[in-house]
Amino acid sequence: MSEFKPFLALEASAGSGKTFALSVRFIALMLKGARINEILALTFSNKAANEMKERIISTFLNLHKEEKSAELNELCKLLAKEKEEILSLRDQKKARFFRAELKISTFDSFFAKVLRAFSLNLGLMSDFAIRAEELEVKNAFIANLNEEELSNLAFYLERVDKSFFKDLEKMYQNIYDFELTKAVFPNLKQVNQCYLELKSYALNLSTNSNYQKNFQLDGIESSADLASLCEKPLISKFENDYFEKIKEDEHFMNKRALLIEAINSYAKELEAFKISQILRLLKHFEEVKIRTNKAQNILSFNDVAKNTLKLTQSESSELIYFRLDGAISHLLIDEFQDTNLVQYEILKPLIAELLSGEGTKKERSFFYVGDKKQSIYRFRSSKKELFDLLQSEFKSIELDKLDTNYRSHTLLVDFVNEVFMQKYPNYQPQKSLPSKKGGFVKIATIKEESKELKKELIFEAVFEELVFLKERGVNLNKLCILCWKNADADELVEFLKTHHFKAFTQSDINLANKASVALLLSYAKYCVFGDELYLEQCLSLLNPASLMQEYSLKRATKASDLEEFKKRLFIPAKLSLRLYENPASICLYLIKKLGLDLSDIALIQFLEYASKKENFLELLFEPCGEKILNEENLGISIMTLHKSKGLEFESVILLDSLSTRENSNKDNLLFEFDIEKGLELRIRDKFRSRTKESDFENFIEKSKKNDAEDKLNTLYVAMTRAKNNLIIIKNPPKHFSYFNSELYLNLDCQQRGEIIADEHEIKPQKELLDELEAFEKIPLQELSNKEQTRSKEIFFGEAFHFLMQHIDIKEGQNLNLIYEQMAKKYRHFLDEQALTSIFKRAKALLFNEDFQKLIKNKELFKEQSLSFEGQIKQLDLLCVGNKEVFVIDYKTGQSFEDEHIKQLSFYKRAITHILKKDTTRAFLFYCLEDEIKILEV
Repeated sequence: MSEFKPFLALEASAGSGKTFALSVRFIALMLKGARINEILALTFSNKAANEMKERIISTFLNLHKEEKSAELNELCKLLAKEKEEILSLRDQKKARFFRAELKISTFDSFFAKVLRAFSLNLGLMSDFAIRAEELEVKNAFIANLNEEELSNLAFYLERVDKSFFKDLEKMYQNIYDFELTKAVFPNLKQVNQCYLELKSYALNLSTNSNYQKNFQLDGIESSADLASLCEKPLISKFENDYFEKIKEDEHFMNKRALLIEAINSYAKELEAFKISQILRLLKHFEEVKIRTNKAQNILSFNDVAKNTLKLTQSESSELIYFRLDGAISHLLIDEFQDTNLVQYEILKPLIAELLSGEGTKKERSFFYVGDKKQSIYRFRSSKKELFDLLQSEFKSIELDKLDTNYRSHTLLVDFVNEVFMQKYPNYQPQKSLPSKKGGFVKIATIKEESKELKKELIFEAVFEELVFLKERGVNLNKLCILCWKNADADELVEFLKTHHFKAFTQSDINLANKASVALLLSYAKYCVFGDELYLEQCLSLLNPASLMQEYSLKRATKASDLEEFKKRLFIPAKLSLRLYENPASICLYLIKKLGLDLSDIALIQFLEYASKKENFLELLFEPCGEKILNEENLGISIMTLHKSKGLEFESVILLDSLSTRENSNKDNLLFEFDIEKGLELRIRDKFRSRTKESDFENFIEKSKKNDAEDKLNTLYVAMTRAKNNLIIIKNPPKHFSYFNSELYLNLDCQQRGEIIADEHEIKPQKELLDELEAFEKIPLQELSNKEQTRSKEIFFGEAFHFLMQHIDIKEGQNLNLIYEQMAKKYRHFLDEQALTSIFKRAKALLFNEDFQKLIKNKELFKEQSLSFEGQIKQLDLLCVGNKEVFVIDYKTGQSFEDEHIKQLSFYKRAITHILKKDTTRAFLFYCLEDEIKILEV
């Protein structure tokens, strides 16, 4: 039996059960007698924290059940007890477990909690709000500089580097401890002297015209001159043929070496100057950040971490860690390879206290888990090296490894082992479960039809693979397609929709940044406070840009016809709002006054968000952290490789890069971390990159290697998401590819194993099968006939809804015109008889007396999108009156009546919750061939 190790680092490769290990350890601590409120588990996302909490609760309460036998067995090993003893201990702890709050948090939430507790030490209010975006402080920063500092900044921007502000922000996020060093702007005197001496000597050595062009410059008096010199073969391509004999001249070679040495010295001095200038102004930048944080009482996630670090490095640090030490006896950290240096520095003293065996308590523990192969957030400053650094700094931490993949079938595990065995040093092959034999792997490529890589060809290849999988019984709702960019995912969703595949992706756009929502909020603030600034924001969003430009010009020149011009603008009136009413009702009122489209998904989602707020002012000024929901979460999931981390899918289609070339790191500031050297900082240098100065070249090579490893890790993460089936679609040989690359992966087209089909959710009942009489044997029918019938039903329904969406429901005057448009749109999919039937059914519905009674004196919203309980749905017709609202759904067949009723019941519940009318009713209208049937739900 394995013993419980108090200080443990656990390396857990993909699918090896790190969540299992975390949850079991958490429960083991409780059963060992640890106070539940003194156990803290940290992870990186709310989703991961919620999943961990759910896993711990489920495991603890269901330990006695067969489904948790693996967890129970592991607890027996950890605690060296029999099953009965473990279950008895669990029962003893139940009452305390129910009363306690599990402390499972994200890093950001934990740091915010610490900061709130000691906020007054930094002059912050404890009720500060947090938002993802950085606060804009550029103008305030410039205004804070004195005359000399402004002059230095202007000199830097004009003569040194225009990327100053981007570099300043990146320095703020990465540098937590620095000393100011004095460095002056270097001069080119030595470089110029060395160049002129070399030129004077070299011009007489050869009459070759190309050779002579190396010495065309009269001198090196500016950075532009130096850049021009460094581009010449004399510096950057010294292997050219006309230098062969020249290289034999010792004096020439010595003078060239002195020139290169002078260039390198100048470049190093320039880098030192740049860093000193940025760091010197970083102090002001941080001061402005703090003032802005205090004034607005808002912090970004970076601000929270930086201020927490500042707090823990202040004179009060001992008190802070003493308080934390008293509240935390056991610390568990998930995904440790994703930590950055600021997070590490905050946690390190707490970890040291837990490992020391001293402090307020003796029985304490520390556990962290991660996998350096899954470190994919280098662009967010995460440092995978910290996983090993912690072990090297604290020798009492033991290392253990999980070597079995519980997620994927054997063939997929073996394939990943084979592919990455040669890519990672000391790669430990994963084992697979004997019960998970089989699996399917396919690597396909698109046909090379042109020199340009066309997305359409890749998307067509995706479509073919989807058909291939569907025909073999794969449930596409359990499949994920992985792309490299969000834009590619969005385009692929639209492509699949045109091919009648349901697909969805998640957006990273903040709901409050959507134009319609931003307009609504600005108008609301204008109505409440009357501030002209909010009105200006409304005008810019309500009126065409050209009109607003003309308006701004007239205002600037104070034109006499300004008032007359304003009549051309849509200027919303300042309304008196009843702030005590439900925030969603107020929003709905403002939406109508602005004339906004209520079918806008963002507005619908915001209305649902507003309905959860206690008062309207809270809605206006509390930061909205919600992202826009693009689609109903039903169908094929499409996301970026980075978003897939931590997820798993029955089947995965992994796409190659859709770009013509690799997106390389273009950052001006480069940060690398080394366990021995610590944090290294360089500024990208066009001079030393040409002279190939060894220290700089080594650093750049290290940076490129780490960038490539980050991409390789991303591929590893993507390829380990699949449980059953994995398909990779790669680019043709002549195009950039992650799968035709010696640097990344070099995979041949192949197919291994057999498709694992998903089990159908509804299985035939044996009793019904037994009652069936024998059928007469008939020849096998082609599958295409069945598919064609199914497709006709789909197109029939779509065509009917198209007709109902565009006709004038109350009058029906444009019925014939819309019918012609519908017939033109669907003539390739439906025959004349079907089109005529649709027209007949729509006309019957329009002239149905019960239908007309329901829509009379109502405001009608056709094809109304609805966001509720995390889902986005589409209502056929919403009829809104002063005190009542009717939800109407059209159907052209009764085959799935139970499903229709369930769907409409959801719509009714959602509308009741959102609009809060006195009466909400819902009706199904079955528009059949010869009659209209009505069913109230």
